[in-house]
Amino acid sequence: MFDAVTGVVGSVCLLIGILIGTLMPRYERRVVREAPAPADLGYDPMNPMNRGRTPETVEICGTEWTVIRAE
Repeated sequence: MFDAVTGVVGSVCLLIGILIGTLMPRYERRVVREAPAPADLGYDPMNPMNRGRTPETVEICGTEWTVIRAE
């Protein structure tokens, strides 16, 4: 079931995998993408998630946030 040839082939495959795994990130091209600016979706009272809830404006660290609390 397990003989020397299987062990050698497995070892060679493992060695190739380790070499490729360590060398690949060096040659990989890095692409830096900026995240899109957040969109102001506003408060839509017709949206089922917002229905029956009133928005509340909260200021945290100089930034205003609109909070719709779950009830």
